Amino acid sequence: MDRQPSSQTRSPLPWGTLNRDQIVAGALDIARDEGLEALSIRRLADRLGVSRMALYRHISDKDDLLDLVADAIADRDLPVPDADEGPWEERLRVLARAMRTQLLAYKGLTDLVVTRGNRGPSVLKLTEAILAILDDAGFDAHWAARYYQSVIDVLVGRVHRELHSTLTSPERAERMNAAAASHAPDSLPRLRTVGPHLRTVTAEEIYEAEIELLIGGLRSAPQRRNRPASPLVAPDEEGHPGCPLCEAPELPE
Repeated sequence: MDRQPSSQTRSPLPWGTLNRDQIVAGALDIARDEGLEALSIRRLADRLGVSRMALYRHISDKDDLLDLVADAIADRDLPVPDADEGPWEERLRVLARAMRTQLLAYKGLTDLVVTRGNRGPSVLKLTEAILAILDDAGFDAHWAARYYQSVIDVLVGRVHRELHSTLTSPERAERMNAAAASHAPDSLPRLRTVGPHLRTVTAEEIYEAEIELLIGGLRSAPQRRNRPASPLVAPDEEGHPGCPLCEAPELPE
């Protein structure tokens, strides 16, 4: 028996009208409504009202599709603050909050970022924005590379733990409070004072606290230098801007 089209299946597109933008838009709809785990070539073909072979004329496989979706999210939903939009601390806050919002908006996106990563143009633009923030904070190329990895680990890793870990859950705090209550009244005074507040801390508050810890650590980092010129994009001998992070090392003769 023929399979009946779902209510979300669109009318077939006229031959030759399918393009990559339509593919990405349809994939984003599925990712937003059902999560990235539901996204497949077959599911997307049904959604767009085309054959799977029509999709393969534009994308090579599901991995290619996932890369397009991740890059589209970065392009459409992650505003990259310009250097004139405030001090580096505030730009980092804005970017970090936007990252959490989108990682939570698309079910499975955090796992995709953690396990696969992405090198699309919009993701590379996001990377450049973070490096610009570290540049303004006063780090040279050597230390910017290390703190960039730390920024990504803290921000993406926090959302991943929020989704997959009970380490900071109210239930775990409640069990710890119950264990503390079994001890003598005059023991563990700080835990008894703070314990009730642990149950009410939200995931968003934890994320905000980690942002502030990150900014405080960058402010006090001993490698930070205050320079009038950019330590990451210095002019070459002819006065043209260059980027030490992008230059290939000289090979010995």
